[in-house]
Amino acid sequence: MYKSFARDNEWFSMHIVVRGKRILVYVNEILLVDYFEPTQTAPQEKETGRVISQGTFAFQCHDEDSQVFLRIFFVKPLPDELPVMDDIYRQIAGLQEDNFPVIDYHVHIKGGMTLDQALAKSRRDGINYGIAPNCGMGFPITDDTGIYEYIQQMKGQPVFSACKPRAASG
Repeated sequence: MYKSFARDNEWFSMHIVVRGKRILVYVNEILLVDYFEPTQTAPQEKETGRVISQGTFAFQCHDEDSQVFLRIFFVKPLPDELPVMDDIYRQIAGLQEDNFPVIDYHVHIKGGMTLDQALAKSRRDGINYGIAPNCGMGFPITDDTGIYEYIQQMKGQPVFSACKPRAASG
């Protein structure tokens, strides 16, 4: 994750919902993960015997010196809707396994795509987004006021926010 939605050493809420093979993770009421566990497992090359599959889940298991404090957790079943396990999916899963952030910095909210649809696609594909409207003469944002309004609108969203300066064509 490229943005922190919870501060170290402060309480925050995390809501994890598991229904069938779908996993949703909310941090401080912001949906950050909407994942479907594939039918086929993605073998982990670095650690033999580890696969992405069903089974036990852990809240902290990577550093024996870390401490995690929990108060309440829920697990709820959802319908079985599965992603296609193709080569692109395997490459993204491998990069994420290596803690490499997969980010598309050039996503536009246009052509009927809403911010909610972009966020849903980001969570489904495991690719974080940078949302960048076109700015300049003849485009939706034409001045500093528009830029500030856009930045306020994007506050708290799990995306990078930017503006793409463009010259109007004549």
